[in-house]
Amino acid sequence: GGSCWTFPVDVTQEAQVQSLVELIEKERPIDIFINNAGLAKPGSFLSSSTVDCERQMFVNFFSHLYTLRAVLPSMVARKRG
Repeated sequence: GGSCWTFPVDVTQEAQVQSLVELIEKERPIDIFINNAGLAKPGSFLSSSTVDCERQMFVNFFSHLYTLRAVLPSMVARKRG
């Protein structure tokens, strides 16, 4: 049977993502990794602050980049995942 891992991790922090993947891979290889993080701020684009826009970019784009960079090397090496 498979395992479902859930850990509190800030997916906008690359080091935290990498640490989580390394922790999991000590026990078993990762075949499936789901990052469903997403952030939407209601309201007008013009009323959004730069900080709001940056946070949204980090959650909606960079978190996926960080998780892919962390899990793909092992999957590619194993030709599986």
